[in-house]
Amino acid sequence: MLELCEYVCTEDEKASMAGNNSLEEEELVLLASSIEKKALMKMWDFECKNGTLEYDEKNKKKGGQSKKPTYLAIGVRVKKYKQRLAKRCGMTDYNQEKLCECPSDLR
Repeated sequence: MLELCEYVCTEDEKASMAGNNSLEEEELVLLASSIEKKALMKMWDFECKNGTLEYDEKNKKKGGQSKKPTYLAIGVRVKKYKQRLAKRCGMTDYNQEKLCECPSDLR
């Protein structure tokens, strides 16, 4: 999961989180929420789904309640994606494979 978050973070976001400048709690929450949303969207892209459509579907209100997208199973999903990439590249250990855009023949 952390690898996916690092993959979607911009250089500015990385610098503000790693820098010595202390962010206010509210700014940190907004930054974390933004990174979380981008990570979910990117995972949906990796899984060949339309991220915007999936996000909208999960956030539709139904009877006064709305479902929200979850990151709970993202680690397993990242591992499966990396396994598919490793298999495509002829590698046996998916941990050595870095995250990258989904090749067209995996879609």
